Amino acid sequence: MNSFFEFSILYSYQNSPCQAEHLIRGFVDKNKGRPPKVNVSTVENSELIHNPLGLTFDLVFISMGESEINRVNELSNRFSETSPRTPIIFLLPHKSYVSTLNNLSHQTATLDDINDDFLAEKIYNHSQQHTYLSSTPPSLTIDALTGLGNRRGVFEHLNHAIEHSQLYHSELVLLYINCDNFNVINESLGYRSGDLFLSSFAGLLRSTVAESDYLARVTADEFMIVINSNTDALDIATLISQKILQASRNGVFLSTGEFLEIPCSIGVTLYTPEREHLSAENLMREARIALNSVKNRGGNAFKIFHSDLGRIAARRINLLNKIRNALQRREFYLNYQPIMDASTDRVRGFEALLRWQLPDGERIPPNEFIPILEETGMIHVLGSWVITQACEDLSRMIQLRVIDNRHWMSVNVSPIQLLDHSFTTRLQQSLSQTQINPSQLHIELTESSLMENSEFTLATLADIKQIGCHLSLDDFGVGYSSMNYLRILPIDTLKIDQSFIRNYEGDQSDKAIIRTMVSLAHNLSKKVVAEGVETKKVANFLKQRRCDYLQGYLYAKPMSFPELVEFTQAKNHAPKAARL
Repeated sequence: MNSFFEFSILYSYQNSPCQAEHLIRGFVDKNKGRPPKVNVSTVENSELIHNPLGLTFDLVFISMGESEINRVNELSNRFSETSPRTPIIFLLPHKSYVSTLNNLSHQTATLDDINDDFLAEKIYNHSQQHTYLSSTPPSLTIDALTGLGNRRGVFEHLNHAIEHSQLYHSELVLLYINCDNFNVINESLGYRSGDLFLSSFAGLLRSTVAESDYLARVTADEFMIVINSNTDALDIATLISQKILQASRNGVFLSTGEFLEIPCSIGVTLYTPEREHLSAENLMREARIALNSVKNRGGNAFKIFHSDLGRIAARRINLLNKIRNALQRREFYLNYQPIMDASTDRVRGFEALLRWQLPDGERIPPNEFIPILEETGMIHVLGSWVITQACEDLSRMIQLRVIDNRHWMSVNVSPIQLLDHSFTTRLQQSLSQTQINPSQLHIELTESSLMENSEFTLATLADIKQIGCHLSLDDFGVGYSSMNYLRILPIDTLKIDQSFIRNYEGDQSDKAIIRTMVSLAHNLSKKVVAEGVETKKVANFLKQRRCDYLQGYLYAKPMSFPELVEFTQAKNHAPKAARL
């Protein structure tokens, strides 16, 4: 039996890991090879606080934010009851808070206290009182909220499963599962409901697999399943993925009586005899890549990893590295596509389209870089710049007398932006800065991206309308609940998805759908824009159906601002601008 013993540290944080965790991990890395073997785990405070079980770590750091200081005494008393033998150190944001905590039964410290001497005293002095075997205690491999395994547990189990597969030439299936739009639950119902949902979702997963299969919760809303298979791993992966998707679409009931329907996305990878060179890390990475592929296509589906996905993932990483400085280097710019008045064939509006060109001249398609902007959060800064720049260019055209106050600018907004509490404030600042009438700015929302319909999103849309901006529903007709959107969203304009327009000439059904959508919109007092108009025959049909506005290559491709000014002057017979 190996005498090399282990020492476990738990670091709990409020919003995201901070410098204290880096200091702790740095100390551990510097002392590798010196007994004991130190393992550091992390958890969010919200998860730790809701954990009714005792703490089984050798040392626990709980980083308390300013908003949590008033709970320190309460938590200290509670952990004294549930974990009387566990040393707990509350990390406070400033020493001044220490005097506000009376009769505290645990230690306190600040970031300034966390140094090598402090950690050596806590770890090595305490560890001399204990002897641990090299095998991991079960408490370190269990997720406290759901009772499933955790990331460490699934990693160890997967390594053992690989060894078993190599010995018996069997196969493995690894599923990586993410709850789509889980953040909506926390935002609209609160974190307690979020925890209840995760527990219910864990039960749902258990019901879809065999008792011998291994389940784990690896992050807040992500799960993994390891399935052993003698043969036909591909068939088993497909069957289980379909069962999970169907079960998640049926929804779950919480113990509070609430019913929630949260679809999920699944990434799958297989371990077969011909892939024996792969490690546990390789399999987890492949499953994550497959999961990201599903998420990038809207979620609510599953995808099995193949080599092409690996190349796509490598390109995404390359773009992620380049995108960080792209805004400062002015690599992003706007093109504009005119929107024509169907009754006069004159320009009435413009759609601003974000573009990215690398220094070497390569143009990156929006469907590649927009998801990266959303994932990194850069969409908030760049999205605000897009609105301001588009409004500035509209204002310049008015000053040049190319257009007047009846013309508008349409800007696409990501649903991620709508979840930003400062979005409407930034919107008002852009309008104030550019002196644009709010009614001249049309905010375009994609129907398929608004499926969650969170209360916060609806409130944000109401605020946008209160400011005076127009709301336009893009890709109308391709989502699940078009009629429902028209009922609950304060939409002014519908944009018929170009898939209907492009199939017009060869599909009588699309003609009927277009007629119905235009009639429905007008009956609801909404304007209609048809995008993707490429032939005169299609344009004439749309005009006959009294479609209000037309957009497409028949009239103009997306163009630069100087080209837009020249095009609009020619179409609207406006006086030629002296200078741009």
